[in-house]
Amino acid sequence: MVAASELPIETVREGVDAFAAATRSWLSANVETPTDVQAQGWPKLARGENALLVAPTGSGKTLAAFLASIDRLGHR
Repeated sequence: MVAASELPIETVREGVDAFAAATRSWLSANVETPTDVQAQGWPKLARGENALLVAPTGSGKTLAAFLASIDRLGHR
């Protein structure tokens, strides 16, 4: 796994920018910096790709996957 700090900032922005305005607003108010699994997962999930998020407990996997799912439901 690549550390979020090692990812190009464009990759992290790509994932966040693909979310709806309400989701982006919530993220900016509540998540200062995405964890590694979030930074790597959000771009893939935002593009509608399948992704298996594997990381230690407490690393943000649930938020990464759940937020992408809730965001997608909001687009329906």
